[in-house]
Amino acid sequence: MNLNDFSEKVCKECKGENKKRIFRSENGLCQKFISKIDNLPLRCVGDWAEDKNYYLERYFSIFSNSMKNKWSKLNYIEICSGPGKSIYRKNLTESEGTAIRMLSNENIKFIKKAIFIDYDEEVVSILNKRIKNLDLQNKAKAVVCDFNDFEKINKILIENDVIGGLKFVFIDPTDCGTKFELIKYLKQKLEKVDFLLNVPYGTDLNRNLLETLKHDNYKSRKKYCDFIGEPDFFDKEDVKEFMTINNDKNSRLTEKYINYLKKNLDNIGLPYYDDSVAVKHYYKLFFITGNEIGLNFWKKISKKGPDGQQKLF
Repeated sequence: MNLNDFSEKVCKECKGENKKRIFRSENGLCQKFISKIDNLPLRCVGDWAEDKNYYLERYFSIFSNSMKNKWSKLNYIEICSGPGKSIYRKNLTESEGTAIRMLSNENIKFIKKAIFIDYDEEVVSILNKRIKNLDLQNKAKAVVCDFNDFEKINKILIENDVIGGLKFVFIDPTDCGTKFELIKYLKQKLEKVDFLLNVPYGTDLNRNLLETLKHDNYKSRKKYCDFIGEPDFFDKEDVKEFMTINNDKNSRLTEKYINYLKKNLDNIGLPYYDDSVAVKHYYKLFFITGNEIGLNFWKKISKKGPDGQQKLF
């Protein structure tokens, strides 16, 4: 892990305000600071991203190291990858993002191919430069692609020989912007695959799900329905009753929402899942697999948190 402090301790451009940050961090990239290590742009993130990286890297390590002699081909796929390095907006600390963290892990030697997908051309170009700096062009590649363009995703998978073998797929949206159909498609296409889905519990869902239920906004409703693969979620009687429930309805509605996601995962042959790992109060990491071995691996690595404390589950 690379951590580098900048001279300023609080970004005077954003000052922690979301609207200013969006304006000044185009494509999520900081417009003021660049990396002190490679002079390339950084993504502006909250420092809780370090917790996400901790769990992701631990699973990546046990997945690749434990399976290296059991499968002739192991592959890693990351969707919504970002540029590979970040700056924590609260204290201006530079850190490796998920992509570079995986590529810098010693177990990357057991991975035949690592593919990183992002919809933004600039972000992908930056990540490919970082891949080149690591001299991993033969093993890793970043590609521009709409997350819901399955025809192009299929072409990427075939061209990079990631069909067959065992795969680990990390899907890391900032909101509920990806679709359940993506998971369904990848399960059908890749067959033997473990997923880690970053679910924005405390941000997008707790903030907006109830308001979406109250207002008949087609675009907003479709986004949340698509995320869990339940087209009529907001029309269900057990969901509409949250219009009148008074106690803790935000969190209870979110749990109801996630239960429909679990049901649909069962329906496509992914019955093993765990959503108990929280990244502060912002996100939950949702591990999904069709094989109980993968779930056991996940439960093993997630028993100890980033603070070193053992968890009671």
